Amino acid sequence: MVGELADDDAAALTGLDIRDSLVYLAIDENDSRRWDALKMLRKLEGDSAGAAEYASLPPAQIIRSAISMAAQGEPRGHDRKLRKNLRLLLRNTHHDRRPFAHAVTAILTARSPEPDPAELHLALELVRHLRIHEIGDPAELVRAMHRLSAHPALMVSVRAKSVLLGRTLGSELLFEQMLHGDQAVREEARAIFEQMAEPEDRDSFKRFASSRSRSTWTRILRFVRLR
Repeated sequence: MVGELADDDAAALTGLDIRDSLVYLAIDENDSRRWDALKMLRKLEGDSAGAAEYASLPPAQIIRSAISMAAQGEPRGHDRKLRKNLRLLLRNTHHDRRPFAHAVTAILTARSPEPDPAELHLALELVRHLRIHEIGDPAELVRAMHRLSAHPALMVSVRAKSVLLGRTLGSELLFEQMLHGDQAVREEARAIFEQMAEPEDRDSFKRFASSRSRSTWTRILRFVRLR
């Protein structure tokens, strides 16, 4: 049955067990194949494997398994396609991306045992595509990425710092926290920023804060005009 579902991807599944084969297929860009793989995973693992039959995304634990597989170079010779499908699935989903947020933040905030550096590196690549309202506890994630910016593996520390300081397109999590309405959250984020920021990062934050200020005034003026 898995072989029939795999179709032209059958070679990618050589050597994988049934669950890993289904995880690979559950991240497929083809909606029908993805849904069929998820239904089979639900039968294999019970309801713990997933939510609605036609959910936009696989459940968090399946996404996390896929990230781990891709980071470990699995399936052999096809790990790049799995990475590509993970990126595409995240970028092309425009509502309820919480399963991805849960999976990625679970990897980045894990302490004991800490995930493999390659897994952290891939999770840091994916997290920058998430919006702040999709993340359950942004402050916890900021702390985790601050900790990872001192990781002994250079591939992790450099990417964590780049994402945290907004040097990577789309990553503005720390800046968002620095403008948070809660003073304690704001002060913690600014303290982290002060420890890490270079002059160009300070310029980036000024531009971000200025754009937010203009956006706020635009909304206020629009509201006044509507009244």
